[in-house]
Amino acid sequence: MIAVIADQLKLFRHQLGKHVVFVGSDAVLQPYEATVEQLLERMAVEWAGEIVAALPPDQRPKAALAAFADTHPDHAERCAQLAERIKDLRPGEGHIQLARLIKDGYVPLLFTTSPDDSLERALAAQKMV
Repeated sequence: MIAVIADQLKLFRHQLGKHVVFVGSDAVLQPYEATVEQLLERMAVEWAGEIVAALPPDQRPKAALAAFADTHPDHAERCAQLAERIKDLRPGEGHIQLARLIKDGYVPLLFTTSPDDSLERALAAQKMV
């Protein structure tokens, strides 16, 4: 995906400040080598343990997530547990490159649905936060 974005920026390089980027939560998180979705599934399966152990492996993540949500109905509590788990994240290559594009003025507006702060950490490294 970075190659596609890079090609677009090269094509429209004389239009600084005209690009808007939407970032989903499918970036690989470091040091986990997993997306947010995969990390949540791993956390839920670890938490569920024996509750989902008898299920086929491909059904465990969904069942574990449902069991976790039933046991922890408070959204804020679930978010706090996720925040604790990902506190040692490092920005991935995509976050670093996006931070550079923002710093260089290519992207004045960014929308994100990522629950982690990897982009903020990459922006801080670029002295943008």
